[in-house]
This record gives sequence, C-alpha cells and structure tokens, in this order.
Amino acid sequence: MLATSNLAQAFDEWVAQPERLQEHWELINGQKIYKMPSHPKSSAIGATIASFIVVYVRQHKLGVVTDAQGGYQVLNDRYIPDVGFLRAEKKDSPIISDYYAVAPNLAVEVISPTDSMKQLLNKVSNYLAAGTVVWLIDPDDETLTVYAPAQPAKIFGKNSQFVSEGVLEGFILEMSALFE
Repeated sequence: MLATSNLAQAFDEWVAQPERLQEHWELINGQKIYKMPSHPKSSAIGATIASFIVVYVRQHKLGVVTDAQGGYQVLNDRYIPDVGFLRAEKKDSPIISDYYAVAPNLAVEVISPTDSMKQLLNKVSNYLAAGTVVWLIDPDDETLTVYAPAQPAKIFGKNSQFVSEGVLEGFILEMSALFE
C-alpha cells in the first residue's frame, strides 16, 4: 500500500488529468476516491447559504468563499465542501491540482440523499482535527449543526436565529430563510 502522502500526490496527479477537469472528486481517509454527485435540493440550500456568506465576507473584507467546485487539502485528504471559507491570511495559499493546499477555516456541508453518514461524520472529524469549523446542514430535518474544534456541537432549527461565533464572527442567519 502506498504511504498516505504518496497516495495524496498520486490523487493530485490523477484529478489533474484533462478528462477529469469537469468532475469533482474527494480523497477520504487517504484511501477512497469519491465522485461528488449533485442533488437539486441540497445544491439549492448550498447556493443559498453561499450567497449569504459571500455577501458577509465581502462586506467585511474577511477572505475568500468557494462553492462546491473549490477543493481543499484537509490533513492528507482532499475535500470539496458545498461552501468553503478561507480567511484573508490564507487565501493566497498554494493550489495543488485545483485544491487549496490548506484546510478551510469554515466548511459548510449540506447532506445529500447520496451521502454516507459514516463518511460525512468522518470528514467532520478530519475537518475538526485540521482546525476547521464545520456547519452541517440537514435539509430533511431543517437543521444546521455547528462543529468547532474542542467544543460541543450546537444545533439550530428552522425557526431559530443562528449567530456565528469565532469563524465569521457576527454572521447572522434566520434559519427560515435557508429552508424556504
């Protein structure tokens, strides 16, 4: 078996092939490669929260926001969150095979019917180990769960107001606007 860093390097070369440039792939646990499918409801929620985050980040000149086509190196894996945020001091990080060579400060993951909860929670764990805050959105339960390193998870329902702490400090979201 290849060493983890060799596998990550092989993955970077593999996804850089011309026939894969229009596809989106993730390397999870340094061993499995997953093509990222799209789902209309999950994509719509991802686009909605991305638009709110983009406005906030630009107004406050905080950094850069990526959508479901922006990838990141998280530990030795490669992830493509539905929305990613890099603070200004990290936004000029090197890019390797279309993936930032750093973990995002914030990763927003919208649960899709095709997602494996085991894989998704593993990604959350790896994000946390890399220092990333994760907002996990469940379209079916209409909830947003915040995972932050060394803190208990916090759940916000459709009829609540979410006020971000730490990453994107002061960002406010009326949850009902997310699930219209």
